[in-house]
Amino acid sequence: MNENSQPGYDIEKYEQYLKIQADKVLTSFEERVHIILLNYPQYTHEQVLEMDEPDAVELAKAAMRRECERTLSLLSVVAAAQNREAYKKMHGALTKSIKELK
Repeated sequence: MNENSQPGYDIEKYEQYLKIQADKVLTSFEERVHIILLNYPQYTHEQVLEMDEPDAVELAKAAMRRECERTLSLLSVVAAAQNREAYKKMHGALTKSIKELK
């Protein structure tokens, strides 16, 4: 299947989305709280609100990293039926996002 025949498939938009999500983790208190509560059910809302900012940022970054890594794994599985060039671009965008979140 050709990348152009897939509805809504746009690597540049996905790269922008990844960058925006990574920036939100570092800058948006509300986004960090949401990500932590979604990915770490052992924490209550009150515990997350009372967390030190560096701890909250690290937890949120770890959650975003795992999301990128899961997406990368899924991409690898689907890549066999996709355009190789598109796969390389998407792989590069995901690995770059993972490195930026470390």
